[in-house]
Amino acid sequence: MARTFRGASAIIGLLIALTLIVGQGGPAPAAPAGKQVTVAMWSAPDSFNPIASTSWYGILPANLAFDTLVKLDDKYQIRPRLAEKWEISSDATTYTFTINGKAKWTDGRPVTSQDVQFTINTISHPQVTTSRGGTINDIVGTDDNGKTQTGTVDGVQIVSDRVFRIRLKAPYEASGFLEKFGTGFWVVPRHVLQNVRPADFARHEFWTRLPVSSGSFKFVRYATDQFVEMERNPDFFLGAPKLDRIFFRIVQPSVMVAALERGEIDYTTGSGTGDIPLADWERVRQMSNITAYSFVNRGYQYIIINHENPRFKDRRVRQGLLAGINRKLIVDRLLRGEGEVLDVPYTSIFPYRDKTLRPVDFNAERARALLREGGWDFNTPLVLSVPTGNLVREQSAEIVQQNYQALGMQVRLEKFDFPTLIANLREQRFALSFLGWSGNFEPDVSSQYRTGGGFNFGKHSNPRMDSLLDRGRRRPNFDGRKEIYDEFQRMFQSDPPVIMLYSPMALTAVNKRLINAAPTANIHLWNIHEWDTR
Repeated sequence: MARTFRGASAIIGLLIALTLIVGQGGPAPAAPAGKQVTVAMWSAPDSFNPIASTSWYGILPANLAFDTLVKLDDKYQIRPRLAEKWEISSDATTYTFTINGKAKWTDGRPVTSQDVQFTINTISHPQVTTSRGGTINDIVGTDDNGKTQTGTVDGVQIVSDRVFRIRLKAPYEASGFLEKFGTGFWVVPRHVLQNVRPADFARHEFWTRLPVSSGSFKFVRYATDQFVEMERNPDFFLGAPKLDRIFFRIVQPSVMVAALERGEIDYTTGSGTGDIPLADWERVRQMSNITAYSFVNRGYQYIIINHENPRFKDRRVRQGLLAGINRKLIVDRLLRGEGEVLDVPYTSIFPYRDKTLRPVDFNAERARALLREGGWDFNTPLVLSVPTGNLVREQSAEIVQQNYQALGMQVRLEKFDFPTLIANLREQRFALSFLGWSGNFEPDVSSQYRTGGGFNFGKHSNPRMDSLLDRGRRRPNFDGRKEIYDEFQRMFQSDPPVIMLYSPMALTAVNKRLINAAPTANIHLWNIHEWDTR
């Protein structure tokens, strides 16, 4: 009898295990009948916490669950979102926002000014791990990294449940501030999270389930390394979405095109998170069920330098590491010319780009000399950390390895899944690490390159560069800012905080059965509540 019971238990256990495997969805998630769309991206999300996430792999789903005050549309114009309107003082130092009266959380509570204030205060708290400090660092009471001593920001004033006022340290031109602050952080529910200890906030269990949200779609589940499933929020304040379900499917580049052809993928995110592989671009353009899009990107690929490692302290070493990479070869061979070499964090479509700066040419002899002058030890091995998922980036790492080996360096590649790599960056467990960035048109890059910035993984610190970034952020007119950011770019090239590589063209694909889903550079899913299927 006991033997029979154990056998039955084994069978039941096997059935449960199989059920769990099926429940996690496999490569192509099954879903209930209805209007559903599958969005492809290369790598797994690092976090669904929009205050802490450091990658678009996490932000893309979080962006549907939570909302910002405003959005940029496909014409790069500011559109109302949680904020239905705003007023700006004549001296451009005070912004008064009114929250849409229909906005509410999925538990029925209204979205309020107190939620906005709580989100800002949380970002500013010294014990909260966040990547959003750069979005609030112009508000009175914050320091240049968006932090306070107490977690209370003096420059936020609640006028009523729906009206709040933001006071700035200095005048800020409207479109720039609205893009940076208005689109830069996602409002989270105060009534759910107000009692969470600040030190625990970034990793609280709330972020694994997102039980209360305000956006167009609600979180359903995450099948680890496979897909994220979200369902429509029928009470979304801008109108119930036409789609029933969205799947963010994690897809290797090698299988993406076949999945597009079979109709298993409807939309690719592009811009460094899910581009069409160049080798398959012509094939995708010929697909009868697909519309292919190619446009200049705002994002770029680069190598982060661990500035706490004394090997990289001398700027001649960093200059040598830059000059020692054949970046044109990467663009010509791997991107097939569909991209541009960069020395600064602004691509050619940025209005603030200094067009007079020419990228540093590949020069192995010059690179070797600079490394020697900087005291580089050619006998000590160098490890390059590479996140998996972006095939071109992985191939570019192999070219960099070969270039550096040709200089006489001992170089080894180590590959990591994206969440592991981000954890390594946060804990300074790297020497040089490949990464991608998707930027805004607003030229302030303090979050990456200012001392203490939320995305300054390499711990770069240069007081003169900090000063330029601070002055540029606070200058209210284009001409004055352009002069400052031109100087910043010249310094960036001569004393590189990172090793800039290239900006690829965004190569994306959309199934023709989708309506209202045309992509543009880095403005993904902004109107997904209006998407429909034929």
